[in-house]
Amino acid sequence: MQKLFLIFILSGFIVHSFSQELNYPVKIIDGKEYYVYKVELQEGLYSISKKFGVKQADIISLNPEAENGLKNGQKLIIPKQTTTVKAHKSVVYTPQNVIYHVVEKKQTLFSISRKYNVPIDSIVKYNPRLENGLQTGDTLLIPDATEPKKNIIELIFGKKDEKVEVPENTKSSQEQNYIIHKVEAKETLYSISKFYNVEIADIIALNPDAEISLKTGMDLKIPSAKTVAATNTINKESKAETAENTIKHINNRETLRIAYLLPFMLDQNSDVSNDRFVDFYAGSLLAIKEAKSQGISLEISTFDTEKSENSMYEILDNPLLKKADLIIGPAYTNQLSSISEFALNNHILTLIPFSSKIYDIYTNQYLIQFNPGINESVKCIAEFLKSKYRNSNIIFAENVDAYNADDGKTFCDLLRSELNNQKRKYKTIGFINDEQPDFLNVLDKTEKNIIFFNTDKFSHVNKFLLWLGSSSNGMEISYYKHTGWSDTENQMLKSISLSPLKDRYDNSNLNNYKQKFQQNFHRSDTETNPSYDLLGYDLTGYFIKLLSEKGANYLIESEKLPSGTGIQSNFIFQRNSHSSGLINKQLYLTEK
Repeated sequence: MQKLFLIFILSGFIVHSFSQELNYPVKIIDGKEYYVYKVELQEGLYSISKKFGVKQADIISLNPEAENGLKNGQKLIIPKQTTTVKAHKSVVYTPQNVIYHVVEKKQTLFSISRKYNVPIDSIVKYNPRLENGLQTGDTLLIPDATEPKKNIIELIFGKKDEKVEVPENTKSSQEQNYIIHKVEAKETLYSISKFYNVEIADIIALNPDAEISLKTGMDLKIPSAKTVAATNTINKESKAETAENTIKHINNRETLRIAYLLPFMLDQNSDVSNDRFVDFYAGSLLAIKEAKSQGISLEISTFDTEKSENSMYEILDNPLLKKADLIIGPAYTNQLSSISEFALNNHILTLIPFSSKIYDIYTNQYLIQFNPGINESVKCIAEFLKSKYRNSNIIFAENVDAYNADDGKTFCDLLRSELNNQKRKYKTIGFINDEQPDFLNVLDKTEKNIIFFNTDKFSHVNKFLLWLGSSSNGMEISYYKHTGWSDTENQMLKSISLSPLKDRYDNSNLNNYKQKFQQNFHRSDTETNPSYDLLGYDLTGYFIKLLSEKGANYLIESEKLPSGTGIQSNFIFQRNSHSSGLINKQLYLTEK
């Protein structure tokens, strides 16, 4: 039996050796071989990276201009990949604990799932051939149902034994509308349940005879746009479930459909990093409740993306996602390319709330970027240097060994170019690794000094900041704080940073929000900065209002969206060009 299991695992792999299949010109640089590739019409970084089996970051490090978008006929240097890789469509499941079950005569998937107390979808997940039907004598892998399972509502509301009042907009409705489906040849209960995104058990509940025999031409009652309360567990096996606040017919387009792609990590025993995404979702639920109270009908689909690309590929195959008016997420950079291509191919607006590094933002009009990238940050800081700091002494401290892929180096190179366009004077001081730069020769005793380091690695500059603080001798010195940097221990220096988050809140609005959060979730909102629940609340509320008033086509066609006001963030979304996505241009300067 173990041998059969191993054969199944091995047969799930498809391999390609890129070095044998690709036939492109080869260029040798520093003794290494690289392909020279000419970009084809409408090709993006994602499809090129998949074609060559390399990471997008590796392509950009060799071709920095590619980060701002690709043009037809543009030549790229591509690393020559010689390793064998697994095709992304081949998803193999390897349960830690399984039970082997031999199918008996007249047994059905439904009865087997009841026998072992395991969802049907979970059984099919470990036995993909079941999509074609169940045969007597089949040996099935049954996942062990004794392992504790996480529940997204436990994460949001607290433990099961806590008495929590579920927000009104997430309570289940007992109303059971249904539509009629005529069974076609070769259809199974599993394929029908996936097509309508309902549970097999719910189909059987309305059609008891279907469990025993499913015949071509049979009329099945299918629960219509089934209501699944947010108080239910997110379906781990399918990675999705629908939470509708108002039951609407499946084809009723008055209902706004929003899909959340967030890494709840329900399959993991513990993962501290998922807390902020649970908070984001909780804030979003609060905004959804308020929208419902204003008469807006919403259909919310929630997907657990985990952290891998394979999880995303599995989710993107779900037909439910193609019906969305707006997708919110995912969180991790390695998942952005696949959702970008999906959004472009299916014409679905996709809001990326967290990442500032979205390679396709300048070539995909369906993407919406909240956290501005390097280009927007450079333009913003250049304006501040021109206005607020017009008399300041600007210094670039450059480590000559900084990598081209270092975001800090890219930032400084672009900022220097902007200052050259402004004909603004600046000073440059170079240093090598651990050598102490000679700051005293470039600092100005009479003016404010602003230092820009050409690295985003805080560990590389912290000792220099400490030395500057102790040697300032009354001089006014500030340094630019790249994203992710810690505060220096020396209080003699000031830091300048840019953020899409306000540095001052309206206390009355904030206190009102805190009260509503406490009432709905029976716990306090997070006190972290940034507050992820506030981010979910602000973004979700803004886009629900905009979609309900203007519609998705308005957002797709507009060069600039109406400005929005939130508690933690204000929004100014606009495009850099007609073909680019919408980018939030609202940045705040903070000086500590």
